[in-house]
Amino acid sequence: LHLQLQEVQKLRSILSGSKSLFSKNKTVFALTQQLDTLQEKEAQLEPLKAEIRRLQESNEKLQSKLACQQEWADRDDYIGGLQQEIQFLKHAVDQAKYDKEQLSEELARVTEEMVARSMHDMEE
Repeated sequence: LHLQLQEVQKLRSILSGSKSLFSKNKTVFALTQQLDTLQEKEAQLEPLKAEIRRLQESNEKLQSKLACQQEWADRDDYIGGLQQEIQFLKHAVDQAKYDKEQLSEELARVTEEMVARSMHDMEE
């Protein structure tokens, strides 16, 4: 009986160890599944990371293009300002030519009058 009791205790100890081992195996299996899932998700990240890099490069190119377009727009504005200034100066030059013509005509008329008076005074 005593031997049978010892045998039962050994079997219980073995069974307890088996349960512990079974529990540990379940934990290892669950962790292995989680690791597999994480590796799958990590593998799915690579294409996304590549797409992000491609989009960032595209964004940089677009920003560069936008900067160039803004620079051209600024230059167009500057050129427009210069063209307005040129028109203003042309108008000023045309006005100065007209004023010079008027003064020349006035000078010619006054000179004619003075010559006529001088002739008239000499005749008298």
